[in-house]
Order: sequence, then structure tokens, then C-alpha cells
Amino acid sequence: MRIFLLTALVMVAFAANSVLTRFAIAGGHIDPTGFAVVRVLSGAVLLALLVVLRGGRVPLLRRQQGLG
Repeated sequence: MRIFLLTALVMVAFAANSVLTRFAIAGGHIDPTGFAVVRVLSGAVLLALLVVLRGGRVPLLRRQQGLG
């Protein structure tokens, strides 16, 4: 039952995202390029956050040692 509810929640979230995207672009609130940039950057930030929370390291945030 839990997997069914989680699957339904994800499907509703994807549908809501699609509808909100269409409203934003059609209404002239954001252009498609700006929307794509926001989407890619937010995805990258969320992925980095998930990696850090799981105990991993984000290469861009790691200090480099001994470059010479």
C-alpha cells in the first residue's frame, strides 16, 4: 500500500509541475531559456545536497592539494 501511495504522490507532483510550467511560460512570467536554466541549476543543487547528506563529497567543494 505504501508503494502505491508514494507512486501516486510522484505522479501528481509530475502532473502539477507540468501544469505550473505551462502557466508560467504561457503567461509570460518566464521564458523557456530562463526556465531551463532554473531547472538545471536547481537539479544540480539538489543532487549535491543529496550526495552530501549521504556522506559523500561534492568534487566542486573539495579542496585540491598539491597541484605542483
